[in-house]
Amino acid sequence: MNEKFQQILQKYERTFKECSADTSNNVYMSDSLTKASDFDGIKDAYVEGMSVCEKPASCDAVWLNSNETYLVEFKSGKVEKYLIGRKVYDSLLMLLDLTGQTIGFSRRYWVFVLVYNKEKEWSSLKKIQNRTAQNAGDHFVGFGLERFEKIYFKEVKTMSKDEFDSFVSKAAIA
Repeated sequence: MNEKFQQILQKYERTFKECSADTSNNVYMSDSLTKASDFDGIKDAYVEGMSVCEKPASCDAVWLNSNETYLVEFKSGKVEKYLIGRKVYDSLLMLLDLTGQTIGFSRRYWVFVLVYNKEKEWSSLKKIQNRTAQNAGDHFVGFGLERFEKIYFKEVKTMSKDEFDSFVSKAAIA
């Protein structure tokens, strides 16, 4: 990572809990106190002075852990596939520009994670698909996001709040 991007990450450093806040519903989609960077804030700084007619959409957090970069979106309400896709594309382009990296780099080292509200988005079909994937030693990627895996990201994950907090806790220790 270049020094300028490291400074940006430090300036917007927050906890995952803070990055996951849904202020309109007074909900946190993570209880993790692990440090990440507020990507919404990074996006605002990125476009400042550009006189854009419409700000790009952005994911909520970016987290550097070991050799991987995680781009994280928290959704406490309904997951709208089009909006999530737009956030992925816009965030990926900004992150590539800020880091000076290429799609080939993101494909090798970056992971996209959607953290969703299990109570609002967990149908019987998703339960069956997730159980089948777990039995096969794999992780089910929901909401049509598998299309971003291997072409733009090393991996794409969809997780509930509890799964995400457990994952971060284990990954931060490793």
